[in-house]
Amino acid sequence: MEKELTISLAEAQRETNKQIRLDYQKAYSDVELGSLKEALGIDFTEASAVANMKSHRFSWKKLAETARKISGQVREAVSENTVGQVLRGATIALANQWYELVPPEHEQIIMTQPSSMPIELYPIVQRGGMPRRAVRGENPAETDLKGIDQQLINFKFLGFARVERDLIEDDQVGVILQRIQDLGTLPQYVEDAWAMQRLIGSAGTVPGSGDLIPATQTKPSNESSWPWSTGLVGGGVNRLTTYAVMSEAGIQVLDVNAMNMVDLQGNKLLVNPTHLFCGTAYKWVIKQILESKNFMSTVPMNAIASGALGSATSVGTTFAANTLAGAYTPFVSRFLPVKSWGLIEAMKGMVFQRRSANELIQEAPNSSESLRQDAYIYRVKARWNTDWIDSRFGQLGSDGSV
Repeated sequence: MEKELTISLAEAQRETNKQIRLDYQKAYSDVELGSLKEALGIDFTEASAVANMKSHRFSWKKLAETARKISGQVREAVSENTVGQVLRGATIALANQWYELVPPEHEQIIMTQPSSMPIELYPIVQRGGMPRRAVRGENPAETDLKGIDQQLINFKFLGFARVERDLIEDDQVGVILQRIQDLGTLPQYVEDAWAMQRLIGSAGTVPGSGDLIPATQTKPSNESSWPWSTGLVGGGVNRLTTYAVMSEAGIQVLDVNAMNMVDLQGNKLLVNPTHLFCGTAYKWVIKQILESKNFMSTVPMNAIASGALGSATSVGTTFAANTLAGAYTPFVSRFLPVKSWGLIEAMKGMVFQRRSANELIQEAPNSSESLRQDAYIYRVKARWNTDWIDSRFGQLGSDGSV
């Protein structure tokens, strides 16, 4: 069979250009004959397949394109040779307990709600316009209602694992089954990566897999910048004018911005930040800021302008009381850009919607695919999405760029 296939390839080279042949060889090396049979309806183990490949109607270009397409989906099962260390007798399994999953984080600051549709609508209607003083002989001023019409599409997340039956049977420490069970909780890792990247609003990737996380997708058409802006519709400010490293002065600016936040009408909103969030670079900085009673600072505090520091005052010199102590709950995430930081009012403004719970399903061991590969096949599935609905309930000091 291999000889006949080699002859066919040589004939294809004469009938087509050299590049198509090279593409075929690269793609063919990554897939299984059975998968090509399912994709093209051709059984390469039969003599008739050789005759078909010699026919002028057979398209090598189509074969190469299809092979490339499915090569990213088909993988060999995890074999005994891959993790042979678990097969040895008298193996100590204690070290395997070191590799714990990162606990879910986003639920501490982001509202989670169930989803019953493929696309969830958020028709937010804010407070109406203020009544105005009436003047005799003139028509009274009219008030109106404004709102935000948002929608959030649920994405599907899938993962597959193939494990040789021999590997599970011969595993002396039971760690293979344990790692398979971990697949059911690994989606929480992806959830946190998405939630923290969407909190910042910029595009990123999931650590480990490199899967793309798009930038925020809920930008209203009437906003020039989203989710962070120095001029939201209505006049609100939810970021520093210029991103800066974390400081007590910068935190005070964001807090004052939150106190002066307004809705689309310009009405004052009641925004009270509850958490100071940051990446790992500021883990010890926020501990000192939020827990120490005094700062050894000789720099007086500044008045606060819109989105930035104003003129200096004479308040706050050496050993002055730390007014930020206990003001917020610290929130440090491994999934945030390491130098990012800001304030947020927990459970407001941003949502995590779950269409279906994370599930781990094993394919029937007697199914054709499992029998053919002599492997156990597992599938992980989840459907959800997360993003800002109204970013007026957050404040950003830095997106991690400074």
